[in-house]
Amino acid sequence: MMWKRTVAATLGAIAAFASLIAFACPIEGAEYVSNPFLFVVFGHAIMWSLGLGAVGVGIRLLRFAWSGRYRQSSGWMRQIVLGIGCFFPGFMFSLPITMVWAGYRRGAAGDGVKISFYIGVLATIVYWIVQLKKPKAQRRS
Repeated sequence: MMWKRTVAATLGAIAAFASLIAFACPIEGAEYVSNPFLFVVFGHAIMWSLGLGAVGVGIRLLRFAWSGRYRQSSGWMRQIVLGIGCFFPGFMFSLPITMVWAGYRRGAAGDGVKISFYIGVLATIVYWIVQLKKPKAQRRS
């Protein structure tokens, strides 16, 4: 059991540090889009939401490492954080495909990034729709 607490403390500290990076990360690539102000605002909102998700995960892991007890959460905040967490895999797994597609279409690199951004947002929305359609008793598990 002690090794689990050590791993949780390490991962919690890494998640907390990663959230600081996400909060301080400037958004580059505004020159590739037609409305750079809107792109930067959405980019910062996404980075802040990912940072908040990392803080939540880090706090939970550090709390487990400190106390040794795991408390199951069933609130609406968990669903929101998990939904935001679905953005990153949707974005990252689609990025290589959309970049190749944008190069094949002879488009700018920003086209692939924009499409991957929309796929990440779609992954988040699909997760939330699936969670809302589940019965309340099944959502808690």
